[in-house]
Amino acid sequence: AHHHHVESKSVTGGHVYRGRRLKSLTGAYIYGDYVTGKIWGLRNRGDEVTWHKELAHSSLAVIAFGQDRQSNLYLLDYAGGIYRLVENPDKEQNNNFPRRLSETGLFASVRAQQPAEGVVPFTVASPHWADHASASYLVGVPGSDPIELRKDVLSFPEGTVLAKTLSIRTDRTNSESSRAIETQLLVYQGGEWDAFSYAWNDDQTDAELVPAEGSQRNLQIKDPAIPGGSENYSWRFHSRAECLTCHNTRHGQLIGFLVPQLNHSIDKQQSASISQLDTMRQDGLIRWIEHQEAAADKKPSSADLPSLVDHRDDSEDLTARARSYLFTNCAHCHMPGGGGTATIDLRHSVTQELTKTVGAKPSQGNFLLQDARIIAPGDPHGSVLLYRIAKTGSGHMPHIGPRLVDSASVNLIRNWIASMQPQGATELINRRRQEQQLSRQFVDLTDDENRQQLAESLLATPSGALSLSVALQGERIDPDLVQQIVKDRPLHISDLFDRYLLE
Repeated sequence: AHHHHVESKSVTGGHVYRGRRLKSLTGAYIYGDYVTGKIWGLRNRGDEVTWHKELAHSSLAVIAFGQDRQSNLYLLDYAGGIYRLVENPDKEQNNNFPRRLSETGLFASVRAQQPAEGVVPFTVASPHWADHASASYLVGVPGSDPIELRKDVLSFPEGTVLAKTLSIRTDRTNSESSRAIETQLLVYQGGEWDAFSYAWNDDQTDAELVPAEGSQRNLQIKDPAIPGGSENYSWRFHSRAECLTCHNTRHGQLIGFLVPQLNHSIDKQQSASISQLDTMRQDGLIRWIEHQEAAADKKPSSADLPSLVDHRDDSEDLTARARSYLFTNCAHCHMPGGGGTATIDLRHSVTQELTKTVGAKPSQGNFLLQDARIIAPGDPHGSVLLYRIAKTGSGHMPHIGPRLVDSASVNLIRNWIASMQPQGATELINRRRQEQQLSRQFVDLTDDENRQQLAESLLATPSGALSLSVALQGERIDPDLVQQIVKDRPLHISDLFDRYLLE
C-alpha cells in the first residue's frame, strides 16, 4: 500500500493476522504509524492490493507489533504499554455527525459567521501562513467546566471544539473580494483531538463536511504581482490524517490555542490594553490554577507567562519576530516528539543555541550549497533554512499545508540571519555578499541581454540562485525572461524561480 508522507510519517511494520478473536481481519496484514498513531490493514494478491482500510486512529506511538502463541496481535507504545485491537461496538455512531457547518451548533448565523452563545472568538499573536488566506478563530467549551491552565499548559474538558475559518481574497487588491473557503474543526474527545474540515459553498450560506481523504477546489486569483495578473490556484482541503500529523496530543499543546499565542495584548472596550489570557480568565473560560491558589498579594501575572510577537510587525524585535514565525510555522514538526526528520528544536522557549540550527550542518540535504549550514550566521544565502522557505516543490518548508512562498517572511528570515555575527570563512561570506550585490544589479538593469549574462553567472551556484530569487521578490520581471534563465536548470535551482513563472 502507498501512503503519502504527510499521512504516515513513520510506518511500523506488523504481521498477517491469524488469530481467532478478530475474524474480519483474518489474512490481513496489520501495520501502523509511529507519528500519527493510525492502524491499517491490507490484503493483497501478488503485487495487487485487493483490500486496504484504516482500522483505528489512536494516540499511540506505535513502535512494534507482536503475537502470542495463538497468533493474536499486540501493539507496543513507545511511551509504555501493550495494546490490542478490539471490535468497535459503536462503529455506526458517526452516522449522525453534522454534515453541514450549520448543524454543528457553533454559529448563530453561519452566513454572518456570528458565533453561537457560549462560543468565544479569540486571536493569535503570530498567525500561521496559509497561502495569503486570513483566519478567524473560535473556541467552544460544553458544560460549565473551564479550560485549565497549570504550569503554562492548557488542559481541555471533554467535547471542547476549536474552529478556524480561512478566507481568501479572489482579488488580492480588493478587500471586498474576501470569501470564506474553509472552516477547520478540532474536537477533543477521549483524550485526543479529532480533525474535520468544512468547505464553504459558492453563495457563502453554509459549508459541507470534507471527506476524510480531503479534496481540492480550483480558485481564480487576481493579483497584479502575479505573472500575467492572475492565476488558477488549487486550494487543498487536507485529509484528517494530514491535520493530525501536526495537531496531536504528543506535543502537549496545540499550534494555535496555547499560552504564548493567546498571551498578547488586546484592546477591551476601547480602554486600557489587557492580555487576552487575562480576559479569558476573568470571563471564566480559563481557570488559571496558580492564580486561583495564590494569595491575594502574590497573584502571578500574565506578563510572567511566555508570549510570541506578531512576526509581521516591523516595530517588534527582529529576533523575536523570526523566532515567533519559526515557532508558529515549523515547530510542530521540529521539536522533541514532533516527527520531523531533522533533529532541530524550533520552539520559541529554547535558547538559540539549543535550537541546534546556528552553525549546524544540515542532515537532510544541502541543495549543493557550499559549506551549507541550517543557519549560517551573517550568511543568509548559505543557510538551508532560508533556501527551504524560499523555494517551491520538493523540500519546501513548511512541509505540510501552504504551497506558496511567503515573501515577507523570506525577507524576515534573511534579515535575521544577516544580523548575526558571522562564523564562517570570510572569503566565502564575501563572495555571497557580492552575489547579493549582483542580484540587485540584475533587478536594476533594463537590457535583457545583459540580464541574461548576469543571471548565467549567478545561477552557476545555488547561493547565487537563492540570492537572485530573493532579490526578485516584489519586482515586475518578465516571466519569459525568467523562463529563459532557468531553462534546463536542475530542480534545486529552478524550484527557486517557479513562483515567477506563468502557470
